[in-house]
Amino acid sequence: MAMIHGFLIMMAFAAPGDAFDVAVYGGTSGGVAAAVQAARMGKKVVLIEPGKHLGGLTSGGLGATDIGNKRAIGGISHEFYRRLGKHYGEEEAWTFEPHVAEKVMNELVREAGVTVVLDERLDLAGGVKKSAARIATIVMQSGRAFAARIYIDASYEGDLMAKAGVAYHVGREANAVYLDSATSALSRAPNGVVGGG
Repeated sequence: MAMIHGFLIMMAFAAPGDAFDVAVYGGTSGGVAAAVQAARMGKKVVLIEPGKHLGGLTSGGLGATDIGNKRAIGGISHEFYRRLGKHYGEEEAWTFEPHVAEKVMNELVREAGVTVVLDERLDLAGGVKKSAARIATIVMQSGRAFAARIYIDASYEGDLMAKAGVAYHVGREANAVYLDSATSALSRAPNGVVGGG
């Protein structure tokens, strides 16, 4: 149990040897959303965060959402902004106090039944154990190990992905890689909108 901003948060803790359907590494906003969605789909989920708080930049000090067309936001993200709004007596809140964002993130994972593990960092010197081409187990610096059928790297650094040998590209790939002509059109279109609108 943890006392966070006057709210008693009860989180499930993984027992040694627990096996999960989905292991999400990184308690960023994207990690929370991935864990919540997987749990809502009936999966047994563990969310492992190297730090002491969920929410990444959103709960760590970035209290404003930089979005143009708010109608483009849906799913768990929209639910998050609606819950923030409820806290402030509004329909939605796009500017908020980071501690309120953290409270909402904690509520989302608790309600979904996600097992949350804080303050556990991937062992970069051999913490990704593979069987053939698949990750079998991930091991933290503390020695704790987590096994899952599916692993999601939702960290900002991408350490799990890199240590697992997943191919990746740093920075934005060239338009030609995916035959993407619309992206360059965005920068040329008035107000960044393609197709009038």
